[in-house]
Amino acid sequence: MIAPSRRSPSNAFFALTLLSLLSPLFLRAADPITTRGDEVGQLLNQWAAEGKAAGLSAITYENRDGFHSPLNTALWPGLKLTYPPGTDPNTMEKGPANRVRQVPTVGNCSMAAPADKGGSLPRLYLMDQGGYAFLYQQYVHNNLFIYPEHQDHDIGSWGIGGWGDLYPANSPCLITSQGSSGTDQPFLQAVLSTIAAFPPETQRLLIDKNILMPTVQAILRRTSHLVKEEKDYLSGRAHPDVFDSAWLNEKEMVLMANRMAPGAIPPVALFEIAEETEFEENAHFFEAAKPLPWKLGTTPVSASRLYRGNSRRIQFVVSTGKSGDIQGRPVKVQWVVLQGNPEWISLETAREKPVIRLNVRWHPGLEEPASGIASHRVDLALFASNGVSISAPSILSISMLPNEMRFYDAEGRLSEIYYAAHNPSLGLPVTDTDRRWLALLRACTQSTGDLRSTLLERALESAERDFFKTALDELLVLHEQLVQVENQPEHADEATKALQALEQKIQQTLSATLPGNRKLTGRKTLATALDAIARFTDLFPGFQEELLKLASQSSKVSATGDIEREVRRLVNLGILVQRSGGSLVPLHSKDQRSESEEYYLKGLNLTLLTQVLYPDALERHPGTAWVDPRLTTPKQWRDVYRYDDQGKFLGWQRYHARRISDFDERGRWLPDGFAHPESAVAVEYVPDADLGLRWERKN
Repeated sequence: MIAPSRRSPSNAFFALTLLSLLSPLFLRAADPITTRGDEVGQLLNQWAAEGKAAGLSAITYENRDGFHSPLNTALWPGLKLTYPPGTDPNTMEKGPANRVRQVPTVGNCSMAAPADKGGSLPRLYLMDQGGYAFLYQQYVHNNLFIYPEHQDHDIGSWGIGGWGDLYPANSPCLITSQGSSGTDQPFLQAVLSTIAAFPPETQRLLIDKNILMPTVQAILRRTSHLVKEEKDYLSGRAHPDVFDSAWLNEKEMVLMANRMAPGAIPPVALFEIAEETEFEENAHFFEAAKPLPWKLGTTPVSASRLYRGNSRRIQFVVSTGKSGDIQGRPVKVQWVVLQGNPEWISLETAREKPVIRLNVRWHPGLEEPASGIASHRVDLALFASNGVSISAPSILSISMLPNEMRFYDAEGRLSEIYYAAHNPSLGLPVTDTDRRWLALLRACTQSTGDLRSTLLERALESAERDFFKTALDELLVLHEQLVQVENQPEHADEATKALQALEQKIQQTLSATLPGNRKLTGRKTLATALDAIARFTDLFPGFQEELLKLASQSSKVSATGDIEREVRRLVNLGILVQRSGGSLVPLHSKDQRSESEEYYLKGLNLTLLTQVLYPDALERHPGTAWVDPRLTTPKQWRDVYRYDDQGKFLGWQRYHARRISDFDERGRWLPDGFAHPESAVAVEYVPDADLGLRWERKN
């Protein structure tokens, strides 16, 4: 009760009192988000002062490499830290993240093993079923970590230059940076600035609904310098498995984030594999020790399969019904081929249900759309649209084993599998500044009349040869100038300039469009010419004596042994046969050879190119393509498939160690041949020191 002698305070009094209490908040600018003084930093702090950017007070940063590649946390004063500066690295958890943080967390770890000793941390996750499940839990609990690829994603093969793309999956649940230690830093900065730029209401909603990281991934990819329009976003250019920091557009990332009102938040694309082709061991694939499962991992946003079976195609029935939008708006889903041959992939959508049937034929080696790095993986992406924005991709990956090669007949049926596919590299220098290009240009332009010169003369047009001759003359002058001063400390500056001039001229030669009919760049012209020689499959049969003599004179001391090994392999496979006089010839003449026979002979030619014909210019590991030993056991055989007159699959003939054996469609040995299926005997596969894997009658 109010006393009669007192006057009740007016509404105006309450308003003035409240204003006096709150006025410091209105008059003092908000704390800056960052101490960065660049354009992005200025934008973030301006938005913070205007109350339009949420900042990083809800975000935690976690370093997991003992501060080997630490974020400069002084740039982000509001950021929470799992390990503050000054923490003893010996007390820190190190290595790949191993638990899901219950608070929004961005982290990194610049640690890796060599490519042939296990590889990078992303590969560690993606080679393990539990790794997929863990990454998914991070993704849907606002955790995102960045790891370098180190040696797992580079141009080259067998470690010469690089190893190619060794990842068995493309996952949106993490970011893999191109390069080694430190290459994660630009992505850390870009991700943090993007999260900080979200309007406060938007950031709260993203965190509450656990879709912060799918939204960050959508922004990262949509703003890439490789993405010029929407169709680019719905392509492999925007969604590689490894990101180069040169593609980052951090300013556009923060602008897009800051413009994102709650109604513009992208939906989330989710899929579920309802049915798929199943593979049975010893019938569809052959291993000794138990390898990694061919179903490498399965989550609603990332799944990976090894195309390990001998089926014509691998098929999936996939549901997309759980894709959704936090505003409850209807979503439209779309599947896109990010990487692969669209002619070998079919997508059949059901009319009434959110289900699609995917059919994928086995693929030989591919080149990634964004990087040109050799890959053996097909990536199919699911996108969801709410009419305002498009989701980050959810990706189904199908990986082919690099050491397998498959062939199909005119009816599209599988006709043959070779389990020791050759290394497909031509051995060209990886970089455009390598001095080995000079050795190759010499070989292209010197008319000596020997086999080496003659082969390149026939593979090049005269206008192309003339161009290379002029370029080589200029390059040799620059090279001589460099030789005179390099390795002399007193001429270090001159040597640097001479090296730069030489490298620039090599780059110009390789990037120039050459005269003639083909109009190819210098590099492409040289690759095309060498490939033409590799495809001349009568090379060894026609010039055995001269090639063996050149092998004995090669600068590569292993050349003779390499050729003998390759020839012996083709004899064991039934591709080459020995005449009574000792010479070796193909089983069939040129006009009667199958596609597979041409392939085997080309593999021999690739070894001849690098070890015998142009050993000073080309560098290639001879023999089979490298494959992670966790995925398969080496096998040295070819299986040639057999069908009856009505097209029914009967089984295969196996060519192995100069022996031909028949197997039925269930993988049982037929000692009396296809005419006597009742003789079928079960077999098992065991390791062999010489053969890698062999089969024997099952007890």
